[in-house]
Amino acid sequence: ETFLELLEKYEEKLEGRVDFARIQEKALSFLESEEGENFLFGNEDLKLPGIRHVIVDEYQDTNPVQEAIYFSLARSSNNIAVVGDDDQALYRFRGASVDSMVYFKDRCKKFLGIDKITTFGLNENRRSHPGIVQNLNSYLEENKSHSNFETARSDKKPLLALSNVTGDHSSVVLLVRDTSEQLADEVSDII
Repeated sequence: ETFLELLEKYEEKLEGRVDFARIQEKALSFLESEEGENFLFGNEDLKLPGIRHVIVDEYQDTNPVQEAIYFSLARSSNNIAVVGDDDQALYRFRGASVDSMVYFKDRCKKFLGIDKITTFGLNENRRSHPGIVQNLNSYLEENKSHSNFETARSDKKPLLALSNVTGDHSSVVLLVRDTSEQLADEVSDII
């Protein structure tokens, strides 16, 4: 009840304005409307060509409303391509779920009725020091036995370090100090 009361007060404070979440809700509502059908499937009289391709980048940061928008956009053509890396999911604080990426094939079947999904694993890293790539691969390999590992990321091969970044410096450093002041001093000294 408290949450609903706070939400109602927040809605009143918006005074008709929208925030990011409400923009997404409005977009989804539009796609489900008669005007949205014209936009999606095309309308010669209105000179609307319809949607033929949906391409989404950073798909690992998709929240459920965005996922519904993308699949709504794709229902006119059943043509959707997504790019993402579940190991780089950053937006859980705003409702994003790596499930969208991990279970993409299942979602395509559920929302679009598509059975044949083609996936391409890109396992080349061309921008990081090889030591960083090696540490990441080791970390992921060592944590495969974690109970949520398979539901938190898709199955993929280890990254290949193909960058031109060189140097004999430490590519990964772990600093643990007793106080935040000691840690800040150490980081300052390193920098």
